[in-house]
Amino acid sequence: MTAAVQRQVAGLFVAEDQGAHALRGVPAPVGLYRIVRASSGRRASARAPTRLVGRAAELDLLGRRWERARKGEGQLALVVGEPGIGKSRLIKEFRTRLRETPHTFVEWSSSQLLQNTPLHPLAEWGRQRFGGAETPADQRLTDLESTLGLIGLHPAEYAPLIAPLFDVSLPEGRMAKLAPEELRRRQLAALVAWVQAGARSQAIALAFEDLHWADPTTLDLMGALAERGAQVPLFIIATARPESARPGACARTTA
Repeated sequence: MTAAVQRQVAGLFVAEDQGAHALRGVPAPVGLYRIVRASSGRRASARAPTRLVGRAAELDLLGRRWERARKGEGQLALVVGEPGIGKSRLIKEFRTRLRETPHTFVEWSSSQLLQNTPLHPLAEWGRQRFGGAETPADQRLTDLESTLGLIGLHPAEYAPLIAPLFDVSLPEGRMAKLAPEELRRRQLAALVAWVQAGARSQAIALAFEDLHWADPTTLDLMGALAERGAQVPLFIIATARPESARPGACARTTA
């Protein structure tokens, strides 16, 4: 695709710059990009956000829920609204208000293009967090294991379960040899344990965008986090469209 098209779909695809190419019938070389894969990111905007107006009550409510979460009473807020009403803008403003508070802010985003791919929001986040294909494989694995160790999880136990989700390569002898159903069950348990351990280390605000495009496995994970995160400093904020919001995946607390 051309640079002009790439700007229009920025955030929706991971693309590689292929440089300028001479095209038949075009007088000057044209910059081209190669699509690598769909991304769970959101389309970028070139405009600076305007001042948020008329959302003071919602922001205050999120702030109160955050304070409760920080004290160890995990919270979940489901922000439901039509496309374009400002759900993402609300979360962005809420994040700005957390700047002076020690916390970890995590963003997962579902993609309409990947809604049949298990755990795609988390997988995309993990690939970005632990480096892409340009990062040496051993460095990515070391980074993952260091992260697990810092929050008190044993790398030898958890890395074989989590690494495949993030496309982090493991030596042949360390790969988990389990039946697919059992492997997925243990992976979900490992992910829940990871978020819980991270929240105990430092309060986490987890923003989950576009819940209506989440795959069933991700919804299972969200349900487990909402339930198991009730006793740790974890605040989950999920956005969804009204016709496709699935409260069953977020059954604990909604706002």
